[in-house]
Amino acid sequence: MHFEILDKSKQGEITDLFTSVFTSSEGEAEGKLIGNLASALSSNIDNQDILCFGAYEKSSLIGSIFFTRLRFNQAIRVYMLAPVAVSTDHQGKGVGQALINFGLADLKDRAVDVAITYGDPSFYSRVGFEPLSENVIKAPLKLSMPAGWLGQSGVSGNSMILFTGNNSCLSTGSGKERVEGLLFDYQAVLGKSFLRQRYPFLRSEAGCLPLLRNAGWFH
Repeated sequence: MHFEILDKSKQGEITDLFTSVFTSSEGEAEGKLIGNLASALSSNIDNQDILCFGAYEKSSLIGSIFFTRLRFNQAIRVYMLAPVAVSTDHQGKGVGQALINFGLADLKDRAVDVAITYGDPSFYSRVGFEPLSENVIKAPLKLSMPAGWLGQSGVSGNSMILFTGNNSCLSTGSGKERVEGLLFDYQAVLGKSFLRQRYPFLRSEAGCLPLLRNAGWFH
């Protein structure tokens, strides 16, 4: 297995991976939704505001992650890790952790101050993420599972500080509104997946879907 910094030329591979992984775990509709997000992000990879990293086994892409820059009033560099995918056949083998650590090492080389993400705390704590209060860094979108808002400071040796003002995922243009809308859908899918892991009775459609609709997680 080896890791690479990916560019726009890998859009097809990246999209296929995310679509396959989320279709397998969450269903066809969610798989298509996350595939669309991966396609939109990968078409805008610029190695500045949008970074993408991949794990390969021989010539096959088996894992991929994105880091998207958040912009604040302060002159500080913050990136959000999302989305993340590892092929179904390679899950549980440390591929995701190794790939995230590769990406974090690259952020350190770029003098990035803080990395944040939204996901399962039990997984992301293994690569240095800790619970993050929105009083410190406000999420760019309303979170359905606030416990999944996580961060780590000291990526380049600095400590976490209090951020002020609104933030945005991308600069204006380059499909900004579409990408931010897709990221909203992504966090809703993660919220549903997180609930199913914590509460097994929700794994059935009968148990899960009515609760999620009542909570406003489907639109």
